Amino acid sequence: MLIHLLGIVCFQENRQTEARQAEASEMADLENIGVTVELHVYDLTKGLAASLSQMLLGKHLDGVWHTGIVAYGREYFFGSGGVQSVRPSGTVLGQPDRIVNLGDTFIPYEVFLDYVLGLGDSTF
Repeated sequence: MLIHLLGIVCFQENRQTEARQAEASEMADLENIGVTVELHVYDLTKGLAASLSQMLLGKHLDGVWHTGIVAYGREYFFGSGGVQSVRPSGTVLGQPDRIVNLGDTFIPYEVFLDYVLGLGDSTF
């Protein structure tokens, strides 16, 4: 039974590695043309902070903000499990309140992904 479980775990890890390698190969073509990078801004209170903060806190707050970076077709953000990614605007927060175009990047996808995932290890 234990050997069977270990085989399943190894199989799953190999599939994840293969999927990541295939994704990196697809993204390699984008290195030469650049990839647009956007900042997605969400108000966690859905407008309640702007409406109630003065009364409750004695100070006006426009919102309580959460952000995600969109690049290479994914939105990366700090979540409960560290750095996470979803399809753009695919968080439980729905559509962002504001999208800020940050420009283009020519950094290879593998370097970008290693950096972003590394933030989860060193920063989160």
